[in-house]
Amino acid sequence: MTRIIATALAFAFVAPAIVRAQDSLTVIRATTPSDLAPAEHFTGTVRVGGWFEAEAPARTYGATVAFEPGARTHWHVHPLGQTLVVTAGTGRAQHWGGPVQEIRPGDVVQIPPGVKHWHGASPDAPMTHVATVERPDDGPSTVWMEGVSDDQYAEAQPRPAQAPADPARGEDQPSRAQQLLGDIAPKLADLTDDVLYGQVWSDPTLSPRDRSLVTVSALVAMNRSPQLRSHLGLALRNGVTQDHRYRRSQRGLRRELMRDVRNAGEAPHPTATRRWALFLLLLIVCATGRLSAQGARADEVRALRLTPAQAATVRIDGLLTEAFWDQAGVIDDLRQQEPDEGAPATEVTEVRIAVDDRNLYVAVMAFDREPDRVVSRILARDQIMESRFGGLQFAGDDAIALLFDTFHDSRNAFVFATNPNGAEFDALITDEGAEINVDWRAVWQVEATRIDQGWSAEIAIPLRTLRYPAGGGRPWGFNVYRTIRRKNETVLWQSWSRDNEGFVRVSSAGHLVGMDDLPRYGINVEVKPYVLGGTRQELNENGETPVEGEFKAGIDAKAEVAPGLVLDLTLNTDFAQVEV
Repeated sequence: MTRIIATALAFAFVAPAIVRAQDSLTVIRATTPSDLAPAEHFTGTVRVGGWFEAEAPARTYGATVAFEPGARTHWHVHPLGQTLVVTAGTGRAQHWGGPVQEIRPGDVVQIPPGVKHWHGASPDAPMTHVATVERPDDGPSTVWMEGVSDDQYAEAQPRPAQAPADPARGEDQPSRAQQLLGDIAPKLADLTDDVLYGQVWSDPTLSPRDRSLVTVSALVAMNRSPQLRSHLGLALRNGVTQDHRYRRSQRGLRRELMRDVRNAGEAPHPTATRRWALFLLLLIVCATGRLSAQGARADEVRALRLTPAQAATVRIDGLLTEAFWDQAGVIDDLRQQEPDEGAPATEVTEVRIAVDDRNLYVAVMAFDREPDRVVSRILARDQIMESRFGGLQFAGDDAIALLFDTFHDSRNAFVFATNPNGAEFDALITDEGAEINVDWRAVWQVEATRIDQGWSAEIAIPLRTLRYPAGGGRPWGFNVYRTIRRKNETVLWQSWSRDNEGFVRVSSAGHLVGMDDLPRYGINVEVKPYVLGGTRQELNENGETPVEGEFKAGIDAKAEVAPGLVLDLTLNTDFAQVEV
């Protein structure tokens, strides 16, 4: 699922500047929409204009959008909802699983937060509306999904908003789910009506993969071929068929799925209907179990806050024997950047995070089915990775790297890396890789060990080593990067695409939550004194070369004045050693 952060209606435009005077009324004069909306998020010709944005602390912004006949948005979701005010023409609007509604001038369409929907013009008339959304504190204003296919658009029969129910159908008329599944699994049919088309796409806490997992299974079970064709591509991109947990146990069912998909235009055979009803139930149970265990979005992991008793048990030895690690959220769904872009990693990686009042702890379990072939030669500090080609590349060992965007500014980050020998590497990323400082030295601890299942590592980073905003409450950016050297395989948790992404693309990192109420140290000062001594011989005017002693001393100091602001002080600078 592609995520786009945009300005008005979540379009990938930059709105013209609006000049305002503070504390005064502002009038934005009416204009004819003239900017073409991006084709990757709209079908047909759509124009945008009349941009507006409220002054902070308000977060509302929007634009006037004009659709030519037959034009429409793709399916999409707004985390904070959306409001449309129709000003001209005749249009259509629909939420996922609901009826298409006809909209006319004066109608106000309110889309709740997290509800999948589309809107646009009718086939034979244009439509114009004003669209307003709110800008979230964190994340995109809109999550764009697949297009509204011609079959979906033609199949839909719009009805005016607030129109009475069709009397020919009656309240007791069974739904499509009841017709197909009611005699096999009545409870499953009720679940399909009430949850799959109501809750799944309206619940913003579900990941794209889990939404697609349940939706595709339901569409197959109900023989909804137009929607199925549209959702299969999205489901594959969301990783439904690439999760090793399902691939290993459902290989036979997968073959049946492909056969039924090829025959999706035919009437469903009772056996196929029963098979997919059971498969749907299985997937719902699996998805529900995984969601309950994970309790987070696919791009989010929660740090475990340690109690004083748990913190007292910490032992940085690389063995992960502390009991509290079983309670921490786990990242285990890394995907390949090389060699097979987007495919699941061939070896499983598990990363867990915990924090107490002094340190941030990271547990790494790098599984490997051939542990004897793990490559680990490097022992020296700062040799595991190299700054090359505008990014950070692993040097030659099996290794893992962690990225922390502590201010969540999507530009700058700390990097810590290690290998099976426990060698250390740290660096600073500035402006998403425009500058990479591999000479930065941090105070932290790591221990790693090779085991029968691969290799593991434990990391302890003092909180005073990191800079983060006061007050807490905001997530940190976070990413995981691993290499399996003998396979020339590199895998990432987020930002795994080769297309303008990668480990240093901080804005595409995932989110580390639970970093609340972190301590603020009153003094964070680094002092580096130096003393130089030596002798010098120099020929004087008398032809003699006397020996003269030399002595020089000085000091360099760094002090954190405020989060993100560092004061550098120096006395008698040794320019051969100073860090620039």
